[in-house]
Amino acid sequence: GAMCAQKLPVVTTRTMAMHWLCFAVVMAAVPTSALLYDVLEPNRVAPAGCTCTPWAQTNATVQSWFRNASVLASAGAMCAQPALAPGLSCSADAPTGHYPMRCGLDPKGAGGAGDFCICSESNEAGVCVPQPGFPEQINLQLASTNSVAVSFVTFEGDRTTTDAADPPVAMFGSDADNLNLTITGVTHIYETPARDRTYSMHFVLFSSLADRARYFYKVKSGGPDGVWSDVNSFRAPYSSGSTKIAIFGDMGAYSWNNMANLKEDCADGDAADLVVHMGDHSYNIGGSDDRRGDGYMNSYSRVLKSCPWFPTVGNHEFYDGDKLRRYLNQTYGVEMAETTRATGADGASTATSPLGYLLSAGNHHAAGTHGSTPSGTSRFFSSDFGLIHLIGLDLNMYNGVDTCGDACRTEQLAWLEKDLAAANANRKNVPWIVAMSHFPLYCSNCPNMNTRLALDAGWSAEQCEFEGHSATCNPSGFPPDNLPPSATKWTPSAMIDDFEPIFLKHGVDIYATGHIHDYEVTYPIKMNNPVQKNLTNPMATVHLITGNGGPPTPSVIADPKNWSLTHSSVYSYTIMEATNSTHLSWKQISNLDGSVIDTQVVVQDSHGPFL
Repeated sequence: GAMCAQKLPVVTTRTMAMHWLCFAVVMAAVPTSALLYDVLEPNRVAPAGCTCTPWAQTNATVQSWFRNASVLASAGAMCAQPALAPGLSCSADAPTGHYPMRCGLDPKGAGGAGDFCICSESNEAGVCVPQPGFPEQINLQLASTNSVAVSFVTFEGDRTTTDAADPPVAMFGSDADNLNLTITGVTHIYETPARDRTYSMHFVLFSSLADRARYFYKVKSGGPDGVWSDVNSFRAPYSSGSTKIAIFGDMGAYSWNNMANLKEDCADGDAADLVVHMGDHSYNIGGSDDRRGDGYMNSYSRVLKSCPWFPTVGNHEFYDGDKLRRYLNQTYGVEMAETTRATGADGASTATSPLGYLLSAGNHHAAGTHGSTPSGTSRFFSSDFGLIHLIGLDLNMYNGVDTCGDACRTEQLAWLEKDLAAANANRKNVPWIVAMSHFPLYCSNCPNMNTRLALDAGWSAEQCEFEGHSATCNPSGFPPDNLPPSATKWTPSAMIDDFEPIFLKHGVDIYATGHIHDYEVTYPIKMNNPVQKNLTNPMATVHLITGNGGPPTPSVIADPKNWSLTHSSVYSYTIMEATNSTHLSWKQISNLDGSVIDTQVVVQDSHGPFL
């Protein structure tokens, strides 16, 4: 058997049995479900001219798109997203053989644009549509150690403004049968790039929550068509004690993603109390005129309406003519819900560019509510969660996918210094600091230090997602002709020069990222060199790459660097636990069967600057 490099009593299987955690591969109990689940949408309806055929009366091929036979049996003629439908599951033509893949970045097929049904008139798939006023895409965003903001979407015709007299509303309480508190929020208006649909995006803040307490809520729009959601429940965030989070990047609307795993992890707090998603949502969130994003968020809502999340921005929130508009709309809740409840301000914006929207919304949310150092933007922010200070960063400007450039870079670095100074002053209460963004500073698959990132096809080209960001990927039409010089000057060395000195100065314990579609852990690194070959009392930041939550294709590491501790290309995600002030551990969980493919423990007896 494997020898334990260090013993720490933690949960190492998904059954909550207690074991000793070892530096070895440990197989866990298989969960009852894994990968993407089937989703039924009773509040969405067939498009005009389509009568939905009961799923049980469709042919064997269509019925095989359901992963779970019991869901098929109960589906009736409802709109649905069967987990294995075309557009979510694809032909098995990738060399790694992990799962079927190569759907494409905006996959076509019955499931590629969200929920659908088979129309009896044509025997073809019809993309379903929302009913006016019905809440959907419900999700809870972490705002602070004792508050969360609930976000949801309604479709209410051509509504283009909000009305402060009719705000969204939540009924809230600690008893599902007695929701005795009425809380109002604010609304953002979002119009699709094709200008053919208008979203009302609503945000309501739940504040002054008791640590780990169970709460219940339902929501509705303040518009004349508003309909109450079902009653949902969640466990509140907390300020102390063992802290458990699921953390990963790069999860698309694919049949091999980790949504069912996350739903089980969060169900009873056995494995996770928070979902941290480090960018690349949906592939792409604006696809099919935002309908792919709708399907993704409606599926993800099965997790996020009961388990708060902490989303950060990735390069895929910047494509399909959508730029960052939809992402910034749907993740402004934590700033907006608190600041505008006090001012009564309107949540609409007339900005027509990412920077314009950022500036207008930044004014609107001037006080921001994240952490002890408000940023006023959803590009970069922080919050304490239990024993961990979480920092979400935006490195898009270094990678050719952000028009903001130096202005955002300078502002972010100044804010980060302030935030980390405050976090270090609070280490007695919140000992661990985990910074994260979508893009790694170090990884075995990262380009060479002086490579211009925006011009490196394997790193930056969308087509190279099909090849796991392979360095040999050479797509046609790359690089684009319209890249501004300001977007093409950045190198890995420039990112490291900006962030590593700040991380070392303030003793950032972990820097976690995605983008590369694999799992890799480094030894503590300084100036591209390992400072030690263990994780006991690190003298520099440990880098965790966990970007395989469910992207188009996994990456394959051909040449691990001398600072690489371990890696895997299996579709997987990370469950991290801060047990106390000295021990932080994590397990890498396979999407396919819930097995634990790796475990690591970081021991730090004295938090603070790395001198």
